[in-house]
Amino acid sequence: MKKPKTVRAAIYARYSTLRQSEASIDDQIRVCERFAKGEGFKVVARFHDRGISGGTAQRPGYQQLLEAARSKEIDAVVAEDWKRIWREQGEQWRATKELLDLGVVLVAVSGIDSRKAGFEILAAVMGAAAELDRKEAGYRTRRGLEGNAIKGRSTGGKAYGYRNVKRTVGGEEIAELVIEPKEAKIVRRIFQMRADGHSALAIARILNAEDIPPPGASWARKSGKKAIWRASALIGDPRFGTGILSNPLYRGRQKWGRMKWKRAESDSKIRKPEPVLEDDWVEKAMPHLKIVDDKLFDKVQRLQLEDSPLRQAIRKGIRMSPNRGKGSYWLSGILVCDLCGSNFQASGSASYSCPTHSVGKCDNDL
Repeated sequence: MKKPKTVRAAIYARYSTLRQSEASIDDQIRVCERFAKGEGFKVVARFHDRGISGGTAQRPGYQQLLEAARSKEIDAVVAEDWKRIWREQGEQWRATKELLDLGVVLVAVSGIDSRKAGFEILAAVMGAAAELDRKEAGYRTRRGLEGNAIKGRSTGGKAYGYRNVKRTVGGEEIAELVIEPKEAKIVRRIFQMRADGHSALAIARILNAEDIPPPGASWARKSGKKAIWRASALIGDPRFGTGILSNPLYRGRQKWGRMKWKRAESDSKIRKPEPVLEDDWVEKAMPHLKIVDDKLFDKVQRLQLEDSPLRQAIRKGIRMSPNRGKGSYWLSGILVCDLCGSNFQASGSASYSCPTHSVGKCDNDL
């Protein structure tokens, strides 16, 4: 009698945000191993992704899973739940069809099994529900942040000159912003230098030359690039109050919701900033967070509007893209510095240069 073929299974586990427990991966794998044993599968590989949404295919563990299937190393994929593998239907069906064509069985402990009749219907329903839940999670997050803004609480993110502190109010742990004295002193100095006639680029060079820790110096940066003072981070966009020199929080007024990030339908990892109508902003007086006096702040705002990148471009005759999210100049995002890895930026009507060199932190003077 011919011996039954051993089904080689790969387990896939994932959780979405870094706030979730690291133990989640181990728990999922344990449940999947028990299930695979009951099915008579032999587990030969375990893949996982930590803190990555299932709405994107750009997940290292997920891509390794697909490669194992293409290399004929596995015969089945086991996951605790369908949404652990996919939360975006386009990629779900593309990959599902590829895996089925490769002869790979797809099984979720929660009940989906590609070997059973009606599998496609159940997968379609579960996939649609998973994608909808992902989008609603984004809505709920923004709604909660709006509520915090109305109450004058921290809305997340990091603002130079401040730090988040947690305290308990009525049994609820909340986060509030407080002034960071050392950084606040640098903020006032930046505003004064700008009011005295220094350009944002000159200010960035001075701060870098003095080795003053910039915003992001202590953050975990996925790019691996060292944080430095950049003119763009100082200028921001005066129309929406972004950038250090335009942030209304420094004058004691919080304006929340000026911009929002919209995720691409096909890949949740791709995000683009979109301006929000001023009527939908949440504005609140926060006098205890004031760092810069009104007179100095207003003077800098006048300089900001007079010297905005858009006005400079018009004055120099530089053609800027109407969709700034895709790059303001023809070669934006294409030329890369070989020494520091920064994207080259336009430095005139027909020239490009390393922005890190311009602020004194790279030797590439090309």
